[in-house]
Amino acid sequence: MTAIMNGAINFSTDDGWIPEFATKESKLPNSERINDLINDISRLAQKWKCEQLNVAFQPGVQDPNKNYIKDTWRTRWRADFFSWCRLMNEMEERFPRFVAFENMTFTIDNAGMVATGAKMEVSVDVITYRYAIGRVGGN
Repeated sequence: MTAIMNGAINFSTDDGWIPEFATKESKLPNSERINDLINDISRLAQKWKCEQLNVAFQPGVQDPNKNYIKDTWRTRWRADFFSWCRLMNEMEERFPRFVAFENMTFTIDNAGMVATGAKMEVSVDVITYRYAIGRVGGN
């Protein structure tokens, strides 16, 4: 706590806060680890009987004011609702710092009721974050 004095942050004082931040920051994967992560997600999908139809990677652009890069995986799956929920739950529990979901849509095969266990198409952007090499502020 000695790093914060008089309302200013003094990063030259090593009181445990800097290593703690570095430990949390290191949980973000580097570029090589991102491919392993999406492969791990694909294995989880098999466990929950969610069929992966398509994956398209859209790399993020580094913001000079942030120490991470947000990448987007545009994905399509075929699964029943409860299996999909189990897969999302396990993804969030297993990869809490790496994975987020955006733009999720469910497309059912008919215009009526959805029978329990009926498979539908799920489109979702799986967001992964990776550590950006370089300093915050663009220096």
